[in-house]
Amino acid sequence: MTDTASSSRPKVVLTRPLPTCILDEAKAAGAIDLKIWKDAERPADRDWLLRSVEGADAVLVMMSDKVDAELLDRAGPSLKIVSCMSVGYDHVDTAELKRRGIRLGHTPDVLNAAVADLVLLLILSTTRLLPNAKRTVDEGRWPQTPWAPLSFAGPSLQGKTIGFVGFGAIAQSTLLRLLPLGPTRYIYLNSSPQPFDLDNPKFAALKAGGLERLLPAYEAVQGSRISIENARDLEDLSRQSDVIVVLASLNAKTKHLIDGRCFDHMKPTAHLVNAARGPLVDTSALVSALQQGKMAGAGLDVLEGEPVIGASHPLLSDESIRDKVCLLPHMGSATLEARRGMSELAAANVLHQLGFAHLVEGRGSRLVQL
Repeated sequence: MTDTASSSRPKVVLTRPLPTCILDEAKAAGAIDLKIWKDAERPADRDWLLRSVEGADAVLVMMSDKVDAELLDRAGPSLKIVSCMSVGYDHVDTAELKRRGIRLGHTPDVLNAAVADLVLLLILSTTRLLPNAKRTVDEGRWPQTPWAPLSFAGPSLQGKTIGFVGFGAIAQSTLLRLLPLGPTRYIYLNSSPQPFDLDNPKFAALKAGGLERLLPAYEAVQGSRISIENARDLEDLSRQSDVIVVLASLNAKTKHLIDGRCFDHMKPTAHLVNAARGPLVDTSALVSALQQGKMAGAGLDVLEGEPVIGASHPLLSDESIRDKVCLLPHMGSATLEARRGMSELAAANVLHQLGFAHLVEGRGSRLVQL
């Protein structure tokens, strides 16, 4: 048995070095023993994790770390919390955590601005045909591509309808960023019907962002009313939207929520953006819809099967559709500020649960209700 395992101090396992020193400071203060996977660029080795988690009181994991019954069995009854450095936790067996009475921490809110910025980037990249334009330059075809009246011309967002599948804080932050670009209608779907009411806490991000003040100002500038309303259902949203933005949570009910039927209802000029989780969209149906011209393009920060997405993937290899797709490597939260905030909150979740809230004074914790 190692000194760490025999120590009376709580044992914390960390599966990647963090851009914060909170846990290191807790270790230096003698509050915890800390076991860290040292390679910042490579996911923790599964065998290392299974060995290291034995007798642990807490484990702080990344999206690449699978937390299942095998890992929880190896940790044993001492494990009090699994803290994720992510908002989503589809890599965690929540039923097993609930059965064993283990808490689950995650990192919502601190990355909202970063993800909303990236959603806006994807919307503009796809509607303005950036993949095609950039590939023309990268492949040296610009000299052979003379200017034409409609070369690289995509639709403006002015007067368009934006549909949100999932209308939490990130979606609401995205809406605030879209206002200056001129869409006049925003429709949304949540897990349950929620008529738009700015005094409803469900729309707190819009209220905090000053929508009450911004809306009349932009209506005056644009000379038209801007509406925000609950769509009847996914078919209704699909039929009406010029851009569909997927920001829902992934669970058994929402896997492949965006499927062939959804694509059948879309306008052929519409674009899809997914910055939530890959399996929310049926990739085969997406490829087929693009090939058949049922939609104009897709901006994706996530994709089923990621990160094992090679050059042979049809979204990248099919010449008929690859210029319609902007695919990014799941980097929605990738600002220095957001990643630091996520790491600090993930660490604070651990220390709060282990009884060391005084070491993270001023930082709260965010636990999932299992």
